[in-house]
Amino acid sequence: MKKHLLMASALGLALQVATATRAVAAPPETAEKTEGRQRGGPGARMDTMAERLKLSPDQRKTVGAALKERMDRMNVLQGEFTSKRKAVFDASDKKIDGALNPDQKAEFAKMKGEMEKRRDEFKSHRRDRKE
Repeated sequence: MKKHLLMASALGLALQVATATRAVAAPPETAEKTEGRQRGGPGARMDTMAERLKLSPDQRKTVGAALKERMDRMNVLQGEFTSKRKAVFDASDKKIDGALNPDQKAEFAKMKGEMEKRRDEFKSHRRDRKE
């Protein structure tokens, strides 16, 4: 049981590190804006598709609607994933906390606070890049 909890915590930490590393390693031009649109965003993707596929105005509307629907559905999935991920972390943290002595609990709380701070800094950095 402890092995599974440790593995789940390590997996979560690895996921956070991988995400942060990918964001830091991303080339700076990904945050550039092109004609009011973020490079790589849905508007830029539509422009690229329209140009390369030589879409007619009607095709452009259909493809644009499909891309918007995809983005909306992916945002819903992201929200569901985020809430489920939080529930998994909360449950494992509760079990881990139950196995610790008072000094360890204090250190574990400190560790979680540090990780939360790093996550907030990462989110802020990503938000700044989008602007």
